Amino acid sequence: FHNSVNLITKSQNNQTNLMKSLKYNNLRIDWNKSGEDIKRICFAMKPKTGGRTLLNGKEICIWDLELINNKDNEKIGKVLGKDKYGNPIIKTIDGALIITKLLYNYKIYSGKFLYDNKYIKKDNYFA
Repeated sequence: FHNSVNLITKSQNNQTNLMKSLKYNNLRIDWNKSGEDIKRICFAMKPKTGGRTLLNGKEICIWDLELINNKDNEKIGKVLGKDKYGNPIIKTIDGALIITKLLYNYKIYSGKFLYDNKYIKKDNYFA
């Protein structure tokens, strides 16, 4: 099993770019990236971790997500609320994403796990 993965992205002018290898043990989500880039990073890291980020000092691994339109002028990484299933909605640079699944303590949970276990509330920020 390899300790890194190459990530292919599309640029604004539809050219294919190969990013440098991502290391599983130090990958963190950069919330200043587009929702599509965050989604690619999270999927590239599966099945080992998903995309890694911090919430209130705790590491969260995003396993699956949905991208949604959001034109609010909120700060990037802010928890905007919940979807109809209780999954958290997070502001991205170009919209928002819904965390539908996460990896926590080697188990996969729905995104609502964060609300159900009081790890998250509206107006928190992911780093």
